[in-house]
Amino acid sequence: FDEVDYICANCYIRYCEQDYATYMSRIQTMTQLSVNAAKSFVNSTGSKIPVIPLITPNVYNGNSKCHTDIVSAADLWQQITWIKALNIDTCFLWIGSATIPDTTSTIPQYLAQLLQAANAPQ
Repeated sequence: FDEVDYICANCYIRYCEQDYATYMSRIQTMTQLSVNAAKSFVNSTGSKIPVIPLITPNVYNGNSKCHTDIVSAADLWQQITWIKALNIDTCFLWIGSATIPDTTSTIPQYLAQLLQAANAPQ
């Protein structure tokens, strides 16, 4: 791994409320497992490789009742706070098009919602 700049932990959301009543605790567990596994990678000198988690504004799981549905900005912000609690301050937000898939929302509109969720009282 000496030539690797970053490890990308796949933290895209796989479930929604229609799949499991405890979907947020499942997302939290999967996020923590992914980030912590990514943090375990080291190069030949034993130095840790920086981790940048991949997050998305859509559910990606063909077995989910919400496959490709938009994730609420509040839920995505909650995931970001879990990532931040793991001492990660950068995420890679992947969106494969100019609009959020299966919606008419634009990326700037969704990011504005995410900012509102970030600034909402906890």
